[in-house]
Amino acid sequence: PEARETEPAGIVGNKVFGTCLPKEGSLRAFIYDLTSASFTTIEEPPAPLIFPIPTGLSGDTLVGFSNSATVMHGFFYDIPTHKFTIFDHPNAGKDQSPQHDTPGTLITGISANTFCGYYRDDAGTPHGFLCDRQSRQLTPIDHPRASSPAGTCITALSGQTVIGYYTQSSATHGFLYDLSSKQFTSLDEPAASHNMQPAAIS
Repeated sequence: PEARETEPAGIVGNKVFGTCLPKEGSLRAFIYDLTSASFTTIEEPPAPLIFPIPTGLSGDTLVGFSNSATVMHGFFYDIPTHKFTIFDHPNAGKDQSPQHDTPGTLITGISANTFCGYYRDDAGTPHGFLCDRQSRQLTPIDHPRASSPAGTCITALSGQTVIGYYTQSSATHGFLYDLSSKQFTSLDEPAASHNMQPAAIS
């Protein structure tokens, strides 16, 4: 209610999450409960997290990514304890160059105890992954047709289905990936000329 700007990013059950810009201070994440009509504004994250972008909510866990000027970092936020936890993929790049996109890790969604996202290596190439929150076991997901340095971006997860996109020969293609069968399914709108980037699944 006191924000200069409010931008919802998603909804899970009766909770909406997104970002807001308070009258004073920097960009914050928020959660809005539709049942109680109440806002919860998340406190500013600790360094090196700057400008948190929430991308998913599961139970009491909010996930997303944040920029620290030169490197992206994934994060978890535990709502009851008000605690941020940084997650960086071990293969994520750490040094930015003028020729490449910002390196680092982006968490783009969560389903139960599994979160998804992608990281950019030192060459700027994105690689998709899944990770078990408790064990930290990583599962790589790279589309076999993805060309370098465009790579594969995972954008959301629901149960056993992952969605994302990859680039081949300057054209971007959407896909579904079934975790049980480990099969990719193309997801391209027939009317799309050369770009398809699915963003959410429920």
